[in-house]
Amino acid sequence: MTANAQVQRAPWPRRLWEPAIINYLTSLSPSELLDRLGNQSKGFDAPRDGNLSKIGFRLELSARGFKLHKVAGRFLSSPPRPIAVLDAKTVDTGAGTRIEGVVRLPYPYLVMFCVLWAATLGTALLPDRGMFIAALVLWGLFGSLFTLAERVDAGRSVASFVKQLDTALDARNSMSGVPTPISSNLATQASGGQLFRTRFQAALFLGGLTAFWCSFLLLNLMLTAMGPNAGHSRQLGAEEIPVIFLMVGGGLALVVSERNLSMRMTNRSIPGMWAQMRMLMPSTLAEAARTLGLNGRLVAAALYSVLLVGIAVFFTSVVGH
Repeated sequence: MTANAQVQRAPWPRRLWEPAIINYLTSLSPSELLDRLGNQSKGFDAPRDGNLSKIGFRLELSARGFKLHKVAGRFLSSPPRPIAVLDAKTVDTGAGTRIEGVVRLPYPYLVMFCVLWAATLGTALLPDRGMFIAALVLWGLFGSLFTLAERVDAGRSVASFVKQLDTALDARNSMSGVPTPISSNLATQASGGQLFRTRFQAALFLGGLTAFWCSFLLLNLMLTAMGPNAGHSRQLGAEEIPVIFLMVGGGLALVVSERNLSMRMTNRSIPGMWAQMRMLMPSTLAEAARTLGLNGRLVAAALYSVLLVGIAVFFTSVVGH
């Protein structure tokens, strides 16, 4: 059996959500190709008992062709999530089969991006300019950064899709009776799926985050209550000093707990930007709360409500002054 893969960039503007086009030529007929992929489907299982560092592939066959999903493993309570999709159709060339596929973002990410920006533009109709600025930062900016990060992952997945096709369609693999499991580790995480080994670590992280976000909200409420005088130079009030100490203490607690979390997530003591973002995910907050015997979803929802209200109050006070 012979095979040849050609990869080229998608034209603009499709390149924004479809980073590459893959044309894969093989001497197998379309029916033989789909049978081979079907026989190898057990090798394309998504990771079940792994974590975020585990990568697997899930195959879906159809009359038109097939879809190969690149899936990241479980992260805390979050289920496995697709990173990229190879959406392909098969064309009979007479001498074999040509696979015409595009590597693209999963559609839910594109829908989420559009919904976030639609909601952001919708807040522009509200009379309060602060709500629009808050939505622009929270939904527009961070939603765009998240989608951009997923687009980068999809672009990096092109070579791995070609590799998986080579492995599945290799004649030597088809002659063996045992499907080859296909998965790879992007990083070696610490053993176990728990981020917090002790209740103290969970309490330090959750307490520091609670203190920092709550003090941020309280300071902005105080500034808003002061009205126009808040923008002038003045001495700190007696009621503001404890709140500032609370914010500094919460920040120090977060810095201390950040190293342990980074070691559990990436095996590195200094976290990168994406590791820091994962630390603030609702699932991380929920895991810390469950370690302390609390309702994880309720605690995560409450803390994120405090953060969102604090940011909205901050931009409202800035625009008002």
